[in-house]
Amino acid sequence: MQPSSQEEWDFLQISIKGYRDEDDGASINAALALGTNGSEKALRLLQTAQPLDEDQIPDNEIAKAVRWIQHRPPNKGATSTGTQSDSEQIRRTVLENAFYAEGERKHLSVEKIVFTKEKSRALVSVEIYRGPKDARGYDVVLQKSTGTWEIVGVWFSWIA
Repeated sequence: MQPSSQEEWDFLQISIKGYRDEDDGASINAALALGTNGSEKALRLLQTAQPLDEDQIPDNEIAKAVRWIQHRPPNKGATSTGTQSDSEQIRRTVLENAFYAEGERKHLSVEKIVFTKEKSRALVSVEIYRGPKDARGYDVVLQKSTGTWEIVGVWFSWIA
């Protein structure tokens, strides 16, 4: 996911700086967008929220996005193998790139995949379920380009 203008980058930076506001969902979604982007510029913006005390807030989406960018695997997309269905490729891509589920992967699941009519884009509902009062959901948008499904957006959608 690449912001298309300096104005979009500025908006993400402003949103990240609001991470201390408890009710500020914008900082969570900005961290998800920047973590998905994965660029050096995204890393620098995430670090503007620093210093983040990692011992105090290790589950913060900003800290997870920073660690993801610094240590992520080189291949971010699932290649078309011809033997896997689109749904299987999408599921693998989403699960392999769910940096927001750091430390909770065993609780992570893909709940639903919805395709556009052309099957060139998909909306995926992802859940991290630790119990009825400890669960949260994310929406992930993927786009297929030259046989590869790539994540183009991630949003925090709900919490229980």
